[in-house]
Amino acid sequence: SSSINILDLLRPRGIAWAQKALQMKKKNLKGNGVDNAVAYLYKRCDRPEREHFFRLLTSNGLGLAGRVHALGFCNGGLNLTQQPNMVPMTDISMLTRDHEAFSHSAIEQYQSFKFVIAFENEVLEGYITEKLSNAYFARAVPIYLGAPNVGEYFEPGSMINCLDFDSLEECAQVGV
Repeated sequence: SSSINILDLLRPRGIAWAQKALQMKKKNLKGNGVDNAVAYLYKRCDRPEREHFFRLLTSNGLGLAGRVHALGFCNGGLNLTQQPNMVPMTDISMLTRDHEAFSHSAIEQYQSFKFVIAFENEVLEGYITEKLSNAYFARAVPIYLGAPNVGEYFEPGSMINCLDFDSLEECAQVGV
């Protein structure tokens, strides 16, 4: 079958799964003619690594300008009114984890993106939140920064793990 079973997303998978998901996304992009490369959805903007990474991806040097979209409050410190391709989430109340539709809304928004910036609030052993699983449920490839032992729970080849690189700058230049 050419579809991915949602229950399979709960099991670790390898690079073949990520490549298959990416091929399916290329066929099924719901975008309005815009190449939605990377989604960035955060409410807490006080995490400098996330904001810095977003700015790296939106800089013209990587050729991703206009293809990296801020869907929440955070936008790398950029003024959204000056960034017409960055469309904030329509119902901002769904940005808190306490909201009953938070994950569903995030997954729905991520579905038109090939990659999702999935940076945890902290880099701690075993600290893995919905940020990673929401990307997988949307069939997007996560760009991850978080638990150093994430490979014990998820197949390392199914994500871009920024901890595998010497710097965020180096991670930002990989395959997006």
